[in-house]
Amino acid sequence: MDVPFDRAAAAWWCGILGDALGSPLNGLGKGHIRAALGKIDGYIDAWPALKGKETRWKKPGLYTAASQMALVVYLADKEKRKGDTGFISHIAAASRHGSGPHGIFRHPDLLLREMIRRCAALDEGGNDAPSGRAADLAPPLLLFLPFATHPFRRSGNLVLDTLAFAAMVTRDEYAAAGSAIMVSVLASLLGASTVIDGVADLVIEAAKTATEAIAGNPPRIFDLKFNPQRMAEKSLHLLRAMEIACRGEGPGTCEKEICEHAGNLLGHTITHASVNHPLTLLPFALSFFKAHIGVPRDALFRAAEEGGAAGTLASTVGVLLGAHLGVNAVPQRLRDGLVNRGRMEQYVERASSALPLRFSMEEFLDSESALTVKEQEELNARLRHVKTKEKKPKVPRDRENSLNRHVVESWTKLDRAKWRKRDREDYSE
Repeated sequence: MDVPFDRAAAAWWCGILGDALGSPLNGLGKGHIRAALGKIDGYIDAWPALKGKETRWKKPGLYTAASQMALVVYLADKEKRKGDTGFISHIAAASRHGSGPHGIFRHPDLLLREMIRRCAALDEGGNDAPSGRAADLAPPLLLFLPFATHPFRRSGNLVLDTLAFAAMVTRDEYAAAGSAIMVSVLASLLGASTVIDGVADLVIEAAKTATEAIAGNPPRIFDLKFNPQRMAEKSLHLLRAMEIACRGEGPGTCEKEICEHAGNLLGHTITHASVNHPLTLLPFALSFFKAHIGVPRDALFRAAEEGGAAGTLASTVGVLLGAHLGVNAVPQRLRDGLVNRGRMEQYVERASSALPLRFSMEEFLDSESALTVKEQEELNARLRHVKTKEKKPKVPRDRENSLNRHVVESWTKLDRAKWRKRDREDYSE
């Protein structure tokens, strides 16, 4: 039976399903996925594809830290109306809840680990400045979803409110502007009747509106400690990338152009659009959305097969499809196979509406902590059967001999190449 969600809740639901489907394939190459796992048509156990990297294993059908973090932000906002202290203290509490290395959170990437660290520091009255490489990474599902579907956040300036939220996590203009633009796109999809032929125009118009809002408010951008001129430029770069995606016929035809556009701006070659950067990932997700809007059932599977940042890509595609088409945009078997489905339906339906929670944040943390522990226990059981080769420490003499061997081999290769070249030249004469 279909879940009785409206499109706001469906955006949540489909995003979480995309996270659960794609995250086990994070970091794998597209060709490697095809060779080791075949065609993706459901939740997949990626163990056969993780040879030598078994510690990265994730339980099939179990959503990860991106979805958990978004739920904590949402549910904390609900509790805040009852006099609570907001999502910062809740994220800090979640990171200390249970026995996992990051509390309840499963497999957080660098960005999410940075947000966990900052929330814990703020909760204890410490420094709140983003630091390290995590401050420059792209936002996952977390940053734009709360502002796109929350009915109480539509009274203010959605784009600037999202930038303020993004500023708490990242100092990268592409990441912050990408979040704001995607919020505008999602809000337009939620507010419009379902269309197929004109969806590209709808998306681009929403992206242009967000870009104009960013360019037209330099004082507010400056107050958020961003450079207004750079933020406006990065917004235009993202808009051009999204126009490429909406103009193309599908992911296969526009991926090369997306990569070339991003590579020219970033100054290095990009070969796959599934890399975790807003300039590639957001337009690539839009290309999947546009290509599959008429036949959405396979969209998440094809997105997950791309590998790279597969979890973020599939979840973004899911959010777009759910916001525009509702929960039936994804196959029933994905909904049925989600781990902890019953509780998640309750969380999503309550979080995306004005309904009272009917449960406390403590209950949510206890439930998620139990799932995190269970997944770790299953991984530990699998790792017992994995044979690892112990590297013997090299003594100084061994290091010297190894270096000499490499030097000799490298010179031998150069000499051989020179001899072959000389032989070819002599032969040609």
